[in-house]
Amino acid sequence: MNRRVFRLIALFVVMAASMSVPSQGASGPKLELKITSVLPKNWGTTFAGTIHSAILGEDRNVSLFVPNTFNSTTRTYPVVYFTDGESDFEPAVVAVRELFLAGHIPDCVVVAVETPNRTQDMTPPGMGAFLAEGEEKGEKFLQFIARELKPQLESTARIGRPAVLVGHSHGGILAHYAAADWRDEFPFIVSLDAPMRLQDAWLVKNLEKSLAKGGYLRLVSLEVRFGWPDEEWNRFAAEAPKDWMLVRQRLPGEMHESMVFAGFYEGLKAVFSDYSKVVVKELSGPLAFANYEAIAKDYGGKCIPPESVLRRAVMELTVRGDKAPALRALGALAEGYGEPSDRAQMERDIDEAAEQMKGKESIEQLQAVKPTAEQIQPYVGTWRGTSGTVGGESMDTLLVITVKDGQGAGTFTSLVDGAAVDVQPLTYLRVTAQGMEFGFLNGMFPPGILSHEAVLKDGTLEGQTVFKGIYFKYPPDMKPPKHVFSLKKIAP
Repeated sequence: MNRRVFRLIALFVVMAASMSVPSQGASGPKLELKITSVLPKNWGTTFAGTIHSAILGEDRNVSLFVPNTFNSTTRTYPVVYFTDGESDFEPAVVAVRELFLAGHIPDCVVVAVETPNRTQDMTPPGMGAFLAEGEEKGEKFLQFIARELKPQLESTARIGRPAVLVGHSHGGILAHYAAADWRDEFPFIVSLDAPMRLQDAWLVKNLEKSLAKGGYLRLVSLEVRFGWPDEEWNRFAAEAPKDWMLVRQRLPGEMHESMVFAGFYEGLKAVFSDYSKVVVKELSGPLAFANYEAIAKDYGGKCIPPESVLRRAVMELTVRGDKAPALRALGALAEGYGEPSDRAQMERDIDEAAEQMKGKESIEQLQAVKPTAEQIQPYVGTWRGTSGTVGGESMDTLLVITVKDGQGAGTFTSLVDGAAVDVQPLTYLRVTAQGMEFGFLNGMFPPGILSHEAVLKDGTLEGQTVFKGIYFKYPPDMKPPKHVFSLKKIAP
């Protein structure tokens, strides 16, 4: 497998004074690192280093990138290993950083290992010395990463799990071999255009044989010229454990030689697809945070959500009075991105809201209330009137109460010149001794039930609008406005 002819030759990378190899800790060959300036400093820190591998019997150059959150945290980071480190380091870091900034993947450490004899380094034993153009060193190369390089990176760059292995072309051969024989160490695999038909589909057969070993795997195969035969992929996907993530895609508009950066970007996006904040964009902050706690088991440890998701979760969990998960989300925010300057105040707010919400119904409990057809019958019909703030502007308003599937239902509509401009289905509806309460989520922060507390008097529904399901505290210098409404029935 010849590498593409035209490639940028990246500068070698190295380690900063703040991250020098400790005198105690990791044993085995030492990774000697020094800082470089390959990429903008505000991205993070790039390093170049050399490690003598007893397993390979030679020195290897390694390029390293740690993100800009590194010096403000003490946590471990997911790690992405790239082969062909002599040429792929810069595009690898760009892809990883842009995906992180977009909220598609976690903040990661990038490790690019030089593979000067790539056909030997990335040919597994058993595929043939002819293909390797010499010794088949694929097994030794993975041993080198897992047994010699990884311990050094654990102590210098705080790498953790998950570990992702990315390889292009011949590197894709190694990646598929790792998926079969090394998935405990490299459970996330991204392969770009691996020639899977070689040696009578040796890689396919090796993967199929490995199914009996169990374990967990995410395998993304992006293809342009080579890749999997359809029949073999379909068979493998059908036989694999149901909890594995197996993705096979074509990359349009690319050639084998040109696909590297696009493959890095799309492949990492796919292998981390359940991490993306796009997945949780329709969820509340609490449910979004719970999603990342749930996927942690597949990631091999704690999964730090995107910073924006964490901040939203902290705020929403706080106003709901959910103290324990609010503190967990705040802890994850500090662990993942550094201590917030106002953490003490945030903790006081969590305590205050939890105290104020004791014994009060949550948003979910309020929305679960459904009056029967008999209970809601006195209010069925169309009501029209005004709603607004005392001393402020009022809006023409229409309330429609119906019975659906044996339960009360309805809509609340704002009108301008008689035309509907905002129609809100009622997600909260309750009959009380004095009248009725109806409402819906307010559609902004803090997300709570905007409840209309209506008293029925002389054929008129009137009352005040309040927040329910949350504790909302106005700023000290702000006087809370009073929202009122008055509605008369105009049709049965």
